[in-house]
Formats: sequence, structure tokens, C-alpha cells
Amino acid sequence: MARWRSWLSRESHKLEVEGSNPSCAPNLKLSKMSKTKFNGFEKYFIQTALKHAIEEAELDVLAAESNGKRSIYAPGYFTLVGNEIIDKVNSMTLKKYQD
Repeated sequence: MARWRSWLSRESHKLEVEGSNPSCAPNLKLSKMSKTKFNGFEKYFIQTALKHAIEEAELDVLAAESNGKRSIYAPGYFTLVGNEIIDKVNSMTLKKYQD
């Protein structure tokens, strides 16, 4: 049993040194990501999702109106609010990735 513990201890130390545990790897450089600003990919991903959601919401409002139902939201509301959110995302993006 003692032999097994000794082997297990050596193997776990090897894993830490070889880099499978990022906090223990000696030569691993962790990226310095901003916690308050978006990078270019994050901005693109959020803006693309917002544009898709805006289109879907506007189509839903128009479909409800064409079926004779009254929507709480007027046509164009989601475009207006969505564009404000897109502008806010842009302002919360790192300067080098801003529009």
C-alpha cells in the first residue's frame, strides 16, 4: 500500500510539472484577459446574436399584426432598443476592437 501511495504521489507531481494543471505548470503563460471589456471575438459574437434576436423579434411583431393580434410592442421597437445595446457593447469593447 505504501508503494502505491509513493507511486501515486510521483505521478501526480509529474502531471503538475508537465502542465496538465495550469496553476502549477512552470512555463505556462496565462492570457491577461480583461474582466471589464470585451475582446473582438466576444464583441462579434454578442453583436451577431443581438442582430439575429432583433430580426426574429421584429418578424414576430409583424406576424402578430398580420394575424390580427395586437402586440405590446410597436414595429421598430426591437430595432431601436437592440441598436442601443449594440452601441453599448461597442463602447464596452477594448479600444483596438471598437467600430
